[in-house]
Amino acid sequence: LNLTTGAASGVGLNIGQGTYNGSNSSGTTLDVFKGNIYLAGNGSNTSISLTGFGAGQLVDLYLYAAAGHTAGEGATFDFGSTQTTTDSAGVETAYVLGSNYVKYTNLVADGTGTISGTWTVGASYSSFAGLQIVAVPEPSTALLGGLGLLCILRRRRA
Repeated sequence: LNLTTGAASGVGLNIGQGTYNGSNSSGTTLDVFKGNIYLAGNGSNTSISLTGFGAGQLVDLYLYAAAGHTAGEGATFDFGSTQTTTDSAGVETAYVLGSNYVKYTNLVADGTGTISGTWTVGASYSSFAGLQIVAVPEPSTALLGGLGLLCILRRRRA
């Protein structure tokens, strides 16, 4: 959903396998961790794909993983050539980069408008709790915005 308008974004999420758990993570104060999809089996992995982007579109992607209860239960996500892992000792009362979420910057959608990756289990299971997608403005858009701001500031000084 678009957080500004509440309208559907048109982006689809496909996870190859996993089991939904809607009542996990008691004690969390963050809604994103109140339900999750978990994947069991040491070293198991599955595919994650995001669809519905324009070909070549740039996005920043945040992936949230519920904290594990024993050592090594973190989730490892791999998109492109970047692999990041959440910590099994993650907290669920605050967002902590590398502990309960990971961030990818400037991911590029392929020719079909898809961004693909994998999710791998730590010692016994890992939990995928949610995601956030932020569109990266095209450089020309940012440049035009900067020029407009510069003109406004210059006009005020005159």
